[in-house]
Amino acid sequence: MGRLTLPCLTTVALMTGLLCFVISSVSACSCLPLSNQENFCVADFAVRARVIKVTPAPDDFSDHVFEIKIMKVFKQKSDSGLHGGDKLTLKSPANGGLCGVKLTENTAYFLSGDGSPPTSLNSCRWISEWSKMTAEEKRGVKGQYQCGLQKVTPAVVDGVTAAVVED
Repeated sequence: MGRLTLPCLTTVALMTGLLCFVISSVSACSCLPLSNQENFCVADFAVRARVIKVTPAPDDFSDHVFEIKIMKVFKQKSDSGLHGGDKLTLKSPANGGLCGVKLTENTAYFLSGDGSPPTSLNSCRWISEWSKMTAEEKRGVKGQYQCGLQKVTPAVVDGVTAAVVED
């Protein structure tokens, strides 16, 4: 029986390490593709808020923590109790493969998401810097979007998740 030599062991160790790295970094966020209006309508909350403080995650397996101050509430579930001026702490996965987001301190954002009251953010919901939104999008969130007139349901077509909009 043959003996394993140092170059052979080194090669095996390097290949094992490379395989572990590839496997750990092959995570992908998967979201139902929705238009901004559809995303607004299905979200539990939608606000304009300024990020006051960002506490970055120490590693890819933890959460970023964002302290925000709500400037304007556009939409919320009745039991959320959100008001302009409220401060909230929201979390988001550091790993983009888990649909995490990164926000910048002292920047105003349009944030939408799920939860009542909200506790987390993810990239499957509509999140945008307020200054980068179009005038049409701003008018929409301020009241022009008509929610409840269409039913949005997920469907799988050829292995791809899509949104089906019914009138």
